[in-house]
Amino acid sequence: DNLMQQLIHDENNITMEEAEDKELQYTWNAASSTLNSRRFAEYMFETASNKRGNTTLDISFQTTKSVSSKEEEEEEVAAIIVKGMGDFGRYGIQPLRLALYKDTVDKNNDMHRDDNDDLEGSSPSFIVVAYSTLSGGHWDGELCITVDAIKKEGNPTQLAVSVSILIPKGGRMLRTVKLSTQLVTALSESICHSIVLETQRIVAQKYRRQKFLQKTHGLAREKQHSRNENAKKIRRNARKSTS
Repeated sequence: DNLMQQLIHDENNITMEEAEDKELQYTWNAASSTLNSRRFAEYMFETASNKRGNTTLDISFQTTKSVSSKEEEEEEVAAIIVKGMGDFGRYGIQPLRLALYKDTVDKNNDMHRDDNDDLEGSSPSFIVVAYSTLSGGHWDGELCITVDAIKKEGNPTQLAVSVSILIPKGGRMLRTVKLSTQLVTALSESICHSIVLETQRIVAQKYRRQKFLQKTHGLAREKQHSRNENAKKIRRNARKSTS
């Protein structure tokens, strides 16, 4: 992204490795924000699969909080609505319950940090969101969404998004393998699209803030210089009047 390159280039004395780390930080912030806000099906109709006409799924992913009557603790429940998952090719609703959410960045950073905050001092590793199925749905098991930071020797660290449907032995499977493949593909592509757009938003906001600070500092220096020049003139005039 040209704006990201310009943003990193404007920072003084930055090495190529430091620039790659900066780019990773912005992208990781975007991935963390996307998964933390559960934007899994935000751009379902703008993914590559839908543009190619390979995916005809109509997917909606909704989450909410509920209070468990047994433990009186708030828990997250969700429902994924998929066209073709129900009987006779109709819409099907799969209720879910959050089983695991882990963002390794949260060890050193508050979950509700500013999107523009850098991840200095932390080493991004993975983010995982896992939902277990509830009764009344169409399959048994878990829906697992992960973002991994993959480092290959000689190459910069890259992020990999994966979506998996895990079904235990003896559990119910989705109606067809094709439906399972389309579901995980559509979700992963939509999440990637959300991360890309979120990265652009974060970088644009960071860029505007950096330019504003540069302009503010420049105006402050000009004012200081003007005050110094005025003070010099006053001192010169004072010496002339006393001589």
